[in-house]
Amino acid sequence: MSLTLLRGLILSLAACSCITTSEGQATDGMQTQASAIAEMTSQTASSHTDPDLLRQAVFEDPRLQQTMQEYSQQFGIEAGLNVGAVAVVAGYGLAEWYVVGGDLVNEGHALLNHHNNYWTVVELHTGEGFTGSQASTLLRLGVPEEIIPPLLEAFKKAGADLGDEISAVDGNALSDHLSTQEPGPPYLAIEEVVIGGIALDMDEAAIRQQLGEPLSVVDEETGCCGLLRHLEYPTLSIGLVEGIEPGEMVIYLLETTSPEVATAAGVQVGDGEPAVLDAYGPPHDQGTEGDRRFLTYIVEYDSSRLGFELENEEIISISYYSLLN
Repeated sequence: MSLTLLRGLILSLAACSCITTSEGQATDGMQTQASAIAEMTSQTASSHTDPDLLRQAVFEDPRLQQTMQEYSQQFGIEAGLNVGAVAVVAGYGLAEWYVVGGDLVNEGHALLNHHNNYWTVVELHTGEGFTGSQASTLLRLGVPEEIIPPLLEAFKKAGADLGDEISAVDGNALSDHLSTQEPGPPYLAIEEVVIGGIALDMDEAAIRQQLGEPLSVVDEETGCCGLLRHLEYPTLSIGLVEGIEPGEMVIYLLETTSPEVATAAGVQVGDGEPAVLDAYGPPHDQGTEGDRRFLTYIVEYDSSRLGFELENEEIISISYYSLLN
């Protein structure tokens, strides 16, 4: 299944002061304030380690939700999302996920990060097991090297399949493995990501000027990211999210399955893998699922990706996506 393959939440805590008329009242106020601070501290610590909140973040991930929708649209079956083993170490989490519909199963792992009292899915991997190459990806995605062995060990103890390559997690051995990994290819510049003439710095007005009026406009209010707006064109789907400035909407998603649409480098649906490699070099991540192959490129910052999905050695979809925090 295609993983259509997203900026920050701010948690504000308001402090209040009170004027006291006696020493006893002042003491009571201080105790009340201390209790409130203790409760907030407890809640913060709980959100930092609670596996149920981590699971909830996986359940709410828009890419996995999209995968379930695709099962329904393409195969006419209802799909569900399950979360298996989870592990939390020092603000980083790993989780197994399964999208199941009828006899079809799509599975993989999610890397999560805890920030501002929220868990956010940073990266999704599709496929069975958890390989040493994925452990190297954790390092590249910013997980501290000293965190990776205990995180994988906790993940293994929770019942996760780590694969034969790192089935026996050893801190020294894994550190040696990570230290021998050569740096990955450079990230793509934002300017390189243009699909169907739409560049990432375009606002909604510029998009409509370029493509005209969309076939449909769907607005969706979310708890994590505010307003999401989906513009549907005959050959291109565009997702917008509220930006920093009031009224600002910025691109977080571009996707096409049409051979009429090309990237700025000239790659389009129907081309083969060599066209992708010639245009963008080796991918930062890749994987296979049945007859389908996925090539993924990181775009300047870790939460942004350019992806190509291939079937029978031909591109069937091109997408840009930025993880929503």
